[in-house]
Amino acid sequence: MSRAAASNASKAAQKEMLKEKAAQREAALAMGLTKDMQKAISADTLLCTVCGASQLGPDTQCTCKGGRTRPPEGYDATVQLLAAAKARHAANVKAKMGASAAKQASVQAAKAKKREAKDTDGLAELDLSTIDYCEVEFLPGAKLGMSIEKNAVSAVADAAGGQAAALGVKVGWLIRRVNGVDVPADRTAIIKATAASMKAGPVKITFQIQLEDNTYACVSCDKFVHADEFDGDQLELGPGKHMCRGCAEFADMF
Repeated sequence: MSRAAASNASKAAQKEMLKEKAAQREAALAMGLTKDMQKAISADTLLCTVCGASQLGPDTQCTCKGGRTRPPEGYDATVQLLAAAKARHAANVKAKMGASAAKQASVQAAKAKKREAKDTDGLAELDLSTIDYCEVEFLPGAKLGMSIEKNAVSAVADAAGGQAAALGVKVGWLIRRVNGVDVPADRTAIIKATAASMKAGPVKITFQIQLEDNTYACVSCDKFVHADEFDGDQLELGPGKHMCRGCAEFADMF
């Protein structure tokens, strides 16, 4: 073989190797095996190939009736360990959501007591001091499971349709930040920021949540206001579209 032919063959082999590595990376990301997840499973050990019990859990004891099936030498436990890592992450997020809900209830009670002491009606219009923020972490490799209009959550799919329902996300919440960075009230910008973050690992979305019952976010003034402040047909438009009466009247002036 001539030098030129050998060089061409070597380049072709290198290209093929790079192509294969790229395909492996894509496959890993598709199944949710990000750098963070790789670290999580590298610290874990599979105990049973049937039930998926592992040292770090969430299931640390084999539940098989016939006894534990130990992984043989050279066994690739990636799928089971990744599932275990995702389950641990989901449990952690659920615990955080529970703590956040408790905090919201506490803040709401404090605000109600403060309003009662002042003998004022604080439901007419809520300013940002009555709004809490909730950070929710989504895993890569699975659908978020929610639809947005501008920066408002307009729909949440059932648990089979994505992560949002399981993580407690509610229709009407407003997206304020993606991985700690403020985002505009723009659906395209939010999707772009979320997709970019998903490629690097879990994405943390910060939502703004109404703490008062029967309150909705006005698309114009960007505040949560009581339902009484909306004309009936406005609320029928849905999150990310309805406008409070004051903003609607102002818009009609132009």
